[in-house]
Amino acid sequence: MPRLTKVYSQSGLWCAAFALSFLGFFYMAMLQSVEGYAVEPYYFFMNLLLFTLAVFAVQTVPGPFWLYFPPCWVALWLPTIVVASYIRIYKSPFNFNTFYFIWGTNGAETMEFARECLQRLPSLPIWIAAHTLLPLLAAWGMSRERRELKKIPLKQRWGVFAAVACALFALGGTNVLSFNYAFNFYYTYARYQYERNLIIGISDANKTRVFEEEISASAPPDAPETYVVVIGESASRHHWGTYDYPRNTTPLMSNRLSEGEIFQFNNVNSTYISTTESLLCALTFMDQNTSWEDYTYSIVDVFNGAGFETYWFSNNAVLGIHDTLLQVLSRNASRRRFSEPKDADLRSMQGGLRRQEFKRQNNLQYDSTLLPWLEAALAEERPKKVIFLHLKGSHGVYEYRYPDSFERFGATVGIKDPAVASQSEKASIVNAYDNSILYTDFLLDSIVKQVEAKGGRAWVFYFSDHADDIYDLDAEHYGRNIMAVNKYMLDVPFIVWFSEEYKRGRDTSLLRGYADRPYRLDDAIHSIIDIAGLKTQFFDPSRSIFSPLYLMRARGCFGKLYLELPPLDLVNPRTVKRERELNRLFSQGIGDL
Repeated sequence: MPRLTKVYSQSGLWCAAFALSFLGFFYMAMLQSVEGYAVEPYYFFMNLLLFTLAVFAVQTVPGPFWLYFPPCWVALWLPTIVVASYIRIYKSPFNFNTFYFIWGTNGAETMEFARECLQRLPSLPIWIAAHTLLPLLAAWGMSRERRELKKIPLKQRWGVFAAVACALFALGGTNVLSFNYAFNFYYTYARYQYERNLIIGISDANKTRVFEEEISASAPPDAPETYVVVIGESASRHHWGTYDYPRNTTPLMSNRLSEGEIFQFNNVNSTYISTTESLLCALTFMDQNTSWEDYTYSIVDVFNGAGFETYWFSNNAVLGIHDTLLQVLSRNASRRRFSEPKDADLRSMQGGLRRQEFKRQNNLQYDSTLLPWLEAALAEERPKKVIFLHLKGSHGVYEYRYPDSFERFGATVGIKDPAVASQSEKASIVNAYDNSILYTDFLLDSIVKQVEAKGGRAWVFYFSDHADDIYDLDAEHYGRNIMAVNKYMLDVPFIVWFSEEYKRGRDTSLLRGYADRPYRLDDAIHSIIDIAGLKTQFFDPSRSIFSPLYLMRARGCFGKLYLELPPLDLVNPRTVKRERELNRLFSQGIGDL
């Protein structure tokens, strides 16, 4: 008996060392990168026990050790690398919702993100290599003890394995799993896939079900209508010239604004800082107070039900068996097309790309690839059509979003923060971002010109999914951080152009008085239905920024209120109770790890 106790004890110690080599890297990253963070002993030891028991189960189960061990090693290594690297780079703890950024992206964006990580933290490869090799020392000790375990009777080893499995099951019944980064890494993947498949199922059913609803266009069936929804990416209104940014990043839109050709809304913010969640709420009847189970119809479904030909053109990820939740929005469009390398004139782009070798790995064609698709759609002889254009916009890496001819901002003139202007690397990031806005300005003007030339009842509506903080709050951070959301990540441009024929059928002059309305992007679907003149039971005029019946709603993101809660008489009475539970509803994640 003493011999058995010694064998199991030594084996358990090596398993604990193996588990600690992973958990230690996580806590090291937290202590080095998150200001004011203190290790909570209870969760540290419980997570260490959880990892140790899991590894010990692999150690004791009968069979070839090197058949079981590599999957166990990878299962711990992968989430540790991702989570700890994120913490080191963004100096922020991981949150439950952060994992959705991972599962909702595509290969091209992942490669760009990896490149950006290396730019922010050049020592990252060394750090990852060290983390990869150190656990192998403990693995060597485990393999040595494994030889001793083989001498123990098989029946007894199965008994120990069963006891360890029961202990793991009991530990899983506590709240420790909620604070274990590895568990949540895989749990959120399973949850993401469940929600994706759920929405796909509903979306597929909507292809026929939507025609059972009472949805119609206000104009006669043969009256031509052409509507274009342009979805921007990562565009902050704080870097738009039309919103009084010191640099004239939007000369063409500024000119149209001064001539009264477009309507601009000055107080619109996204309710999410991720594309997937933001657009799923903006373009469906979901909002930040609902769950995926509440998914019903998308704006594409509504237009289909009203008899429109629907088009979805995107310069983002190519579709496939791994469609993201966002791409599901386009499933029911009559025509859809996603950019591929062959769609771009690579020869004309070579001068615009700083690192041409990176082009071979990514979909980096410019947003102008959508213009000929738009032109072809406009030329089709169909009386009613709505065209969705999803731009790459200002998605990082910013310098890949525009050709050389739009590299207008290259100095420090116009950079508001002297601390940013004095650092060439940070100044170059601001310059690249502003150049990407300049290119979006050109795209929008080109789109309006095409639609204007088509004539008839038409409009072009543009908004961005969310914004990026480009050293606007301080000189230390840029991009988006789910644990430190601020208004510079949320404030988005929101503009609309109407054709002359449209204006003759609806008095748009009232919209000038609506320019400063506080508005939430997750209500955008109601605004689109409003200006399209669709008749449907799903439309709520109090949630359209264009409606005289508009009622203000409390705004926020991930439990942080964007504004103080407004007085009751200014808030939509049908939603005020839910709005006042905003903090509670969005604090239901796992919290800070």
